[in-house]
Amino acid sequence: MAYYFYRLFEVDMNTLIGKKLITDDVIISDNRETAKQLIINKHGNYPFRKTKMMISGERYYYLSDSNEYWYKYHHEEYKMKCDICGKVFTVIGEKNLYNHQNKYGSYCSSTCRDELINKIRSNDPWIDENDHLGIPKDNENNLAGYIYRITNKHTLKSYIGKTIKPPLFRWWQHLKVSNKFEQYNLSDLVFEVLEIVIFDEKSDGKKYSSKDDKLAHREMFYITHNQTVDEGLNKMIETSKIETQLSLKLEECER
Repeated sequence: MAYYFYRLFEVDMNTLIGKKLITDDVIISDNRETAKQLIINKHGNYPFRKTKMMISGERYYYLSDSNEYWYKYHHEEYKMKCDICGKVFTVIGEKNLYNHQNKYGSYCSSTCRDELINKIRSNDPWIDENDHLGIPKDNENNLAGYIYRITNKHTLKSYIGKTIKPPLFRWWQHLKVSNKFEQYNLSDLVFEVLEIVIFDEKSDGKKYSSKDDKLAHREMFYITHNQTVDEGLNKMIETSKIETQLSLKLEECER
């Protein structure tokens, strides 16, 4: 007995390679001619090579020798249990396992797969760019953003910026695209949030035109107060955003 691998193709001149795969498998047969007959009986009487005269829609086989490993890859049975509904089911062939398991677990159907993914994500301890932690519930809808500072512990130079995303994401963006912090490694830097900026329409509406406007003003206040352009790592000051009113002294930043 011998192993034979075959593929059934259909000519398709609209694709880059001029064909599309219909099916493939590994079979056991006494010899090559017997294998061909088994394949024809199962899929139809098509030639075992492609000819130059073939047009789109016509089919042909590719046949080659194989071995036990690839036979099991196509035919070995795997008993599995769905992590959602508990159903015990059988998967035929290692090549089909990826249709029933992922890094989260095993599933018997697309419905159970989606439920498994949603269940894992709902319990995921990692934050995403829309998670804002440490914000009082009554201020979540009024969050304008954050003012943050990155300081080199050795040079004591700082960079002050603003972000509407959780600060961890902004800090990592800086490290990926910038070498302005003059650090040798991550432990040279101190990351801190200077202010969680809240925009209250009643109290801030007359002073600022929007959440973004208040956030930009608060950023400029900290930059000028800490002199991070002259003595730090900031490059410019947007003079139109510099706070000049007494109500915006440092004491306000610590509220």
